[in-house]
Amino acid sequence: MKVPGKLNFYFSFGIVFSILLILSSCNSARLDIYVSPEGSNESKGSRLSPFATVEAARDKVQQIMSEEGENIEEIRIIIREGNYPFESTLEFGSLNSGSDEFPVKYMAYPDEKVTFSGGISIDPASFSPVEDQGFLERIISDDARSALLSVDLKSLGITDYGKL
Repeated sequence: MKVPGKLNFYFSFGIVFSILLILSSCNSARLDIYVSPEGSNESKGSRLSPFATVEAARDKVQQIMSEEGENIEEIRIIIREGNYPFESTLEFGSLNSGSDEFPVKYMAYPDEKVTFSGGISIDPASFSPVEDQGFLERIISDDARSALLSVDLKSLGITDYGKL
């Protein structure tokens, strides 16, 4: 059976287009890793099973880049809305940066607000007026002297004061 010319053209075009589409999807190796306050660091980091912390996503990026980095064109860490408290410095190494050709991008999910917070909240009731007279005598302003408060950080479990 002979296929009419116009139909033959569309049939051929459809096959070529399908092949190109398949080939282009094979070369496109973008990986999205998701983070959500409702996630778990034991999860896969997928949209439906996100990590709970940016640290877990960072560690996953390091693993991927060391094992199969040349096969990934782009890695996006997509952070869902919420507050992400950090108890220590979040450090990124060279594997977390990617390159100009193979970037690693950290971003908020579109139209969502992401907050990173560092430090520890201290209940204002933990503060009390300074009673050390030797210290208070060194304060020139009477107004400032009467407004000084102190807190015992060790009693709150805070022992790392950073570099002073």
